[in-house]
Amino acid sequence: MIGMLRIKVKQGHYSQPRQALCDEDLVGVFFIQSIMSTCNIGYAGNLLKTKTKIRGGSQSGLDSGSFFRSARSLHADGFRWSIVVICLAAVLLVAWGAWFAFGRVSVYEKTDIARFAINRLPHPVEALIYGRVVWINLKLEQVVEEGEIIARLDAKPLKRQLEEESMRLAAFTSQANALREELAARKRALNHTNSAALAEIDEAKARLREAESVAQLAEKEAGRSSSLFARGVIFEAKKDEADTEAARKRAAVESLEFYTKKLHFKLNSEKNDRQAALNHVMSEISEIEGYIAASAGLIERLEYEIDQTNIRAPITGRIGEVAQISIGKIVQKGDRLATVIPYGTYKIIADFPPSAALGRIRSGQSAWFRLHGFPWAQYGVIAATVERAACEVRNGLVRVELSINDEQVSLIPVQHGLPGAIEVEVERISPAMLALRAAGRLFSRQDTSLPDTALETRDAQ
Repeated sequence: MIGMLRIKVKQGHYSQPRQALCDEDLVGVFFIQSIMSTCNIGYAGNLLKTKTKIRGGSQSGLDSGSFFRSARSLHADGFRWSIVVICLAAVLLVAWGAWFAFGRVSVYEKTDIARFAINRLPHPVEALIYGRVVWINLKLEQVVEEGEIIARLDAKPLKRQLEEESMRLAAFTSQANALREELAARKRALNHTNSAALAEIDEAKARLREAESVAQLAEKEAGRSSSLFARGVIFEAKKDEADTEAARKRAAVESLEFYTKKLHFKLNSEKNDRQAALNHVMSEISEIEGYIAASAGLIERLEYEIDQTNIRAPITGRIGEVAQISIGKIVQKGDRLATVIPYGTYKIIADFPPSAALGRIRSGQSAWFRLHGFPWAQYGVIAATVERAACEVRNGLVRVELSINDEQVSLIPVQHGLPGAIEVEVERISPAMLALRAAGRLFSRQDTSLPDTALETRDAQ
């Protein structure tokens, strides 16, 4: 309709300078400007002006010059800028939708329980025995070497006990030496006695063999005498004399046999007695050696405890913490006197809730560390990388260790123990997925907040 109106004007249908418009054309112009006012708010003023002019012209005739100015205004305003705005809005809406569905945003897990730490663990300086402090040299930031004496406990009672035990050990040692000499003498005496008894037995055996020979000769002589008496060559007295001599010789042999057995018995008896005496001496030596071993062990323990009165630095480093201990104070075994921070590279140790760390934080993920005492707007943040994460919960938290990136330059003075907050980039997902997760968490909280009766009713449905 607007095009038709413009064509009419160009062709001169309204060439009469004061010719009035018909009601039909007036209604069309009014309707066109109403539509244009819905597309562009700037047309409202022109519409109001046109209405006023049209109403005035309907009563007394519309001035053709006013109409031409309105037509030219309609032609200048047009739909061009409205279409441009609509197209730009559509493009922005499509771009936002594509970003919402296919874009990627980072998801972070954050904790405020994080701190700087040395790669090597700090070493506590503890009292290893009970005692009274007689000398101490502990200061914060003091540099100590491994094995350096930094405190000393009173060792006088231990030294007196060591002297007494050393004297006891010397007495036991001399007593054991005397018993060993006695044992050696008894062994020598036993050997001599055995040798003499064996020689006597050998002599008795020789005499026995001699007596047996003589007895055999006497028996033969008695046999010949009996043969001669039977033939009547000799008298009976001569025969009886030969028999008596043979019996006497046999009795001498039996006497030597019993004597030899007696010597064997005597040798065994004396040997057993002397062996029992040797065993007694050896048992006494064993008992004394037990005392010596116990005394030597006690001396070694006392020497160790005396050495433990010298409290030494366990490792080379700086003293990072000192207890309030003065000379004369009694310390118990295990009391911490100080803490030595070793030299080494720094790392970040963080503690996360199990729901945030287990299955989400892994090695190689990027992180950013902000210290509590150093505003990040002034000092910046420290970039780090996850090295390892624990798989077990301890005290309700999961330990995560991170390494500091070497290429960065930071104004923060890195020091052991500085606390801060750390953010770990655990994944990159689309905004749509992030919105779905947020909605799921919201519905989960609503479900858990429902009373038990409502949950039972819903489950029943």
